[in-house]
Amino acid sequence: MKALVLSGGTGTRLRPFTYSMPEQLNPIAGKPVLRHVLENIRQCGVTGIGIVVDARDRHIATAFRDGTGLGVRLTYLRQEQPSGPAHGVALAR
Repeated sequence: MKALVLSGGTGTRLRPFTYSMPEQLNPIAGKPVLRHVLENIRQCGVTGIGIVVDARDRHIATAFRDGTGLGVRLTYLRQEQPSGPAHGVALAR
């Protein structure tokens, strides 16, 4: 089984926090929100994870690389234009 995490989007509702970093990298309890998500997925026994990211965003791939530090295998799927969650799922297909 594999998991899909939709991490595209610009985070306009979280401004001004998202001016300097993507919303998924904002820290909660000392860790980026996305790290909490990836750790929870790993605890469920899923190690193959696809992450849909905005085409302009390089921060997430820089932060998590290939996922070996978390014990998972990450695949980054670039969404060229923000077209909603259904497009992200279709992209992963």
